[in-house]
Amino acid sequence: MSHVSDMRHGKTDIHESQNRCTPCYNLEISHFVTKPTERKKVLYVITKSNFGGAQRYVFDLAANLPRDHFEVAVACGGSGLLVERLATQGVRTIEVKNFRRDVSPINDVRAFFELIALYRRERPDVVHLNSAKPVTMGALAARIARVPRIVSTIHGWASNEPRPFWQRIIIRLIEWFGTALAHETIVVCQHDSRAGTTLIYNGIDSLTFLTREDARRALSIPHDAFVVGSIGELTRNKNYSTLIEAVRGRDMLAVLIGDGDERTELEHMADTNVVFKGYVPDAAQYLPAFDVFVLPSLKEGLPYVLLEAGLARLPVIATRVGGIPEIVSDDSSGILVKPGDSTALTRALEQYHEDRFLAKTHGSSLNDTVNIVFRLEDMIGGTTALY
Repeated sequence: MSHVSDMRHGKTDIHESQNRCTPCYNLEISHFVTKPTERKKVLYVITKSNFGGAQRYVFDLAANLPRDHFEVAVACGGSGLLVERLATQGVRTIEVKNFRRDVSPINDVRAFFELIALYRRERPDVVHLNSAKPVTMGALAARIARVPRIVSTIHGWASNEPRPFWQRIIIRLIEWFGTALAHETIVVCQHDSRAGTTLIYNGIDSLTFLTREDARRALSIPHDAFVVGSIGELTRNKNYSTLIEAVRGRDMLAVLIGDGDERTELEHMADTNVVFKGYVPDAAQYLPAFDVFVLPSLKEGLPYVLLEAGLARLPVIATRVGGIPEIVSDDSSGILVKPGDSTALTRALEQYHEDRFLAKTHGSSLNDTVNIVFRLEDMIGGTTALY
């Protein structure tokens, strides 16, 4: 069975769920008219207001839910790019003042009671929780506030991250508790499926890209360079140190778009053929500047950036973690390598460098997969069926 067929087969449960859950509209038979339906009030909850993968997911749902059926608001910490982008779509945002990403007992307790008060004030029909902390804290607060419908989305289980065994056991128990409190739990890849979860892939709509020449000019990249590119936060889980090692001494230019806690350390270890561009707004439009897209992560859910690379018809080299193999089929629509293996990554880069036809073929195959399997309309439809 082909890769695309496998992926479509993997979505059978989603469509069956939609068929079971699609609401029926009440009809007055005597008048043959549809009764007006009251809009459901949906409140999304997420810790940070930057624009990573989980925030992109919340934005896509909040901005695209049918307004005639849903009233939408988003609760988050801070006033970052997510808040700014939601404002352009007319989506109301609510700041949760005590939300912090890191564990902080005092702030976490305050955030918990802040959420209870928020739920009681807003009276949502559905609370949709995203990222590790809200899934547990937000679900318990929603139960106390008697929210009718609690949905959570897991963007990669935290217990799958590389950390000491005892920490993973504790985190696994917390995750179990959080998902047990929710009425529905969505996972975004088959890799993260557990009992009682529903698989709904992340979806993406069409994108507008710059031409190769314009993208390279905007990023100040030589027009004749073989460019290995990546877009993402410079954090431990993204593991860009392996990419830096893989291109050391090679006739290729690595361009990293993004910022993060590890930038200074990565800059110190990098040779002159690695360029750090920092945060770039709407970075996906510059993807045609790259010859190859690389994602060397240690841990992932279902990364949007690979869907964007697919729409740009780029060949992809990525690690065999999380939902990545559900997007990229090894030796068919990209090359998959072991996490942390810089030697294997170097071999894959050289393969694309020497065989441009193979690179083009893999990029086209990935484009087909993204357009068939990872559609925004499927993500919206599957999620609203759960509401």
